Amino acid sequence: MSAHPTPAAEHTLAVLLRALKLPTMARHAESVAQTAEKAGWSFGQYLRHLSALEVEERRRRRIERNQRASKLPGEKTLATLTRAKLPARVAKQLPTLCDGGFVERAENVLIFGLP
Repeated sequence: MSAHPTPAAEHTLAVLLRALKLPTMARHAESVAQTAEKAGWSFGQYLRHLSALEVEERRRRRIERNQRASKLPGEKTLATLTRAKLPARVAKQLPTLCDGGFVERAENVLIFGLP
């Protein structure tokens, strides 16, 4: 196999990556390959970089999809929360909830009362 793939082989790579449902890798494969060649990256470094781009894009899209599905107002964030208006009991538990450890432990969180 030659050091430089033919245009048909590059096209085939993009088609294969899309077929594998790796659109970000398909979109960036050529530009990252050029960067990798200039920087002297190993094949493993090239593949790790492309994979990281795909994972990050999927994470970003998942967050956007979940935010849309939640139908929560986008302007409501922890930064805009008026903590002084929270009951003492809730204010005490807020740092634990913000830590998010309950997610890793797969624990349910039940919240009752008015929004």
